[in-house]
Amino acid sequence: MLSTCKWARKSFGSFGGDLQSDGKLAQLKLSSAMSEGAITGGITLGLADPKPLDGKISVRNINLDPFLLSALHLGKFGGSRRCRWRHHVPG
Repeated sequence: MLSTCKWARKSFGSFGGDLQSDGKLAQLKLSSAMSEGAITGGITLGLADPKPLDGKISVRNINLDPFLLSALHLGKFGGSRRCRWRHHVPG
């Protein structure tokens, strides 16, 4: 569990991950404990050739302001930017 994740001195939530492997497959399950927004999903990776990758990750209502302020080297800007994103990687 990554607790109170901060970016550019601003907190945007707590995240957790569970990584397990049986030597053939590695599985990562993601979760979040945030007052607003969420990150959920999981990824499975085969550890033998052809190393198939399969998974879904969903990001909902995440405040992007700390990332944008840092990436653009800004002190502040008006408004608020929120993210909603879902991605599926078929294996």
